[in-house]
Amino acid sequence: HTGEIHKSRIRYLTELPQLKKQPQSTDECLVYANDTLTVEISFQNFIPQEHVIVQDLETGFVRSIDGCSDLMGTDNNIPHKEYASVTVKHPSGILEFPTAYTAHLYEPSQDNVAVALGLGNTLFISTQNSDGAGGYYAVWTVENYHVKSLFVLYGF
Repeated sequence: HTGEIHKSRIRYLTELPQLKKQPQSTDECLVYANDTLTVEISFQNFIPQEHVIVQDLETGFVRSIDGCSDLMGTDNNIPHKEYASVTVKHPSGILEFPTAYTAHLYEPSQDNVAVALGLGNTLFISTQNSDGAGGYYAVWTVENYHVKSLFVLYGF
C-alpha cells in the first residue's frame, strides 16, 4: 500500500511514556526500568578473530562481516564495539533478543538510547549509533514480549 498519513495520526516516540535510565547503568550495560519492566542493553568489544571479515585488497575497506555486506556504523572500517545482548524482563518472564536483531549493528552508543512504552504490551527501543561518519538510527519494536521488528534508518 502507498499513500499519505495525516500528521494528526503520527505519534513521536519522544511523546510516549519512557522507561528511566537506572543508576546501575555502566559503559558495558544500560538498564532502563519501571515498576514492572527492565530493559538491559549490553555492549562488548568487537573481536575480529571471532568473525569472518572480507576486506577490499586495494583499499582495505571492510566489504563484509560474517557474510553480511549491509553493515551499520562501520564506515568501511573494522568495528570497535557491537551489541552483546538486549534483554527485556517482564511480569511473565524474560525476552532475550535473537541475535538476528542485533547482528551487524556496530558502534552502538550509550548516550542516545530511549525506551518508550506504547499501547498494551508494546515497547520501542530506539538508539542513534555511529562511528563518527557511518551514523544510523535503529528502532526495535517489541509486542507482547516478542521482537516484532527492527527498523534501521541511515544515509540522512
